[in-house]
Amino acid sequence: MTEADPGSSASSSSSGGSRLNSLVPKQRYGAFGRYELIKEIGRGTMGVVYRARQTELDRDVALKILQRSQVASAETTALFLSEARAAARVQHPNVVRVFEADEFDGHRFFTMEFIDGLNLAETAEALRFTPATAARLVATVARAVHHLHGMGIVHRDLKPSNILLDANGNPYVTDFGLARLAEEKPCDSGGRRAVGTPLYMAPEQARGAPADVGPASDIYALGVILYELLVGDVPIRGETAQETMLRVAEEEPVPPHIVDRRVPRELGWVCMRCLEKAPSKRYATANGVADDLERFLRGDEMDVRAPGPWQAARRWSRARPALAARLASLGACALLAQLDHLLSTAPDRRVHLMVMGILCLWMAAALLFQRLMETRRWLQEARLGFVLAEAMFATAVFRVVDTPSSPLLAGYGLLIAAASLWFVESLVGIATAASVVGFVVLQIDAESRGLPVPGLDQQSITVVILVLLGLVIGYQSRRVRILTRYHRRIGRG
Repeated sequence: MTEADPGSSASSSSSGGSRLNSLVPKQRYGAFGRYELIKEIGRGTMGVVYRARQTELDRDVALKILQRSQVASAETTALFLSEARAAARVQHPNVVRVFEADEFDGHRFFTMEFIDGLNLAETAEALRFTPATAARLVATVARAVHHLHGMGIVHRDLKPSNILLDANGNPYVTDFGLARLAEEKPCDSGGRRAVGTPLYMAPEQARGAPADVGPASDIYALGVILYELLVGDVPIRGETAQETMLRVAEEEPVPPHIVDRRVPRELGWVCMRCLEKAPSKRYATANGVADDLERFLRGDEMDVRAPGPWQAARRWSRARPALAARLASLGACALLAQLDHLLSTAPDRRVHLMVMGILCLWMAAALLFQRLMETRRWLQEARLGFVLAEAMFATAVFRVVDTPSSPLLAGYGLLIAAASLWFVESLVGIATAASVVGFVVLQIDAESRGLPVPGLDQQSITVVILVLLGLVIGYQSRRVRILTRYHRRIGRG
């Protein structure tokens, strides 16, 4: 058996030496009650897992020990015991069995079936799954998850590192550290906190609404896992854990068959139904997911259907909210410019064509940079290019319409604010610098053409306001990143 947690120190025996003495009371590896510890095989937020030998039964087991640093925490201890109780009730060929839960020398532990193999996250890094293999594997996991739900257990932390693969490639669901039994109150394991792994959280988990977390949350996670196996990345990812949770709660993912044209559309539809924001719109049961995947494998008609035009448009806009907002804003500006041109008593055709041309180029650039960001490979470069291009296009529009002192110049402030949505303070700084440069260029150009410009004092005030706005927004972005890193370190134990 293996256990891994994103951001944890490691999942191999070489990573545990420095912290092992705080977990095992006597020596690095050796006797632990009735067990002989062989090596560390996994480390997560709740505890450390060792491969151990149970000599009296002549078998290897996976032995999970609660971290000593968390023993004093009543909540953590309760979660740890909840994991043991939840797993011990389950008897399914694709769920790791729990043998014993006990305490030795002040250390709470339980033993599980040992699976000699890698977890799905490690396997996915080394192999590219074909659509058929991904569908077959997720269908098997979905059957196991349905069995959990039938016993009143919601896993709440399904992810590739919690799915083990044996030598034959058979999957096993493990790690019930965040599982919730049906008879427990929601506050018994998480309160109002968002619990789980952000990349695999359902929207209701990301919002920290435990009362809304149920079997549908695990179905969402199944969709994320299938998506990742098909395209090699999760559907929604942010620069920080907090940004990821915000995006999970608010944005629609790009369908996998759009990200990678080699993915069959039918599997893309299965993913998107699992990933619906509203739990009621997802598959009713995990068995429903498995049924559709098995129909796909057989070539039969599936229950899931292609989205209609309105639903497809809604998903497209929610998957790309920044792009949709920009296109809508630029479209509105183009419409107003066209109406102004038509209603003007002395229309200037040259100026009108230039404004419309710049707006069209701005829209095309937005589409291009969005496409580059979706490839992931050019994410940082695309964001930088987007910020600089927007400042350039805004300056060009202001230059054409001769507005060196127009209220439209407040648009520079909007560009700075928009750059903060990525929670990267350097982008805010670049947007601020580009806006200041654009404003100064407009004033110099207007003065050279003999146009009326505000006084030097007013220009200086505008520059100071833009700089202060950038500093405040950049500072807030930096605080978000620091707090996210802090909470991530706390979560690692």
